[in-house]
Amino acid sequence: MDVKARIIMKRFNFAYILASLIGGAMVYRMIISLVLHFGLSTDDMKLFTAIIVALALGIPALKSKYSHRRTPA
Repeated sequence: MDVKARIIMKRFNFAYILASLIGGAMVYRMIISLVLHFGLSTDDMKLFTAIIVALALGIPALKSKYSHRRTPA
């Protein structure tokens, strides 16, 4: 097993990872259905998809950058 996979599996259990994956897929599909419901073009759908992917990749990086961990005194 890869080292990164071991670290991820130690931090989170399988049920949490599976629930996150399913929840993310549901949110993604709901956003796409809303874009199509409002009658926007496929180019707009590509833009919204790109924004969602950028947010999904950027939020963890920003979270780790701006989180202030307290060290015990």
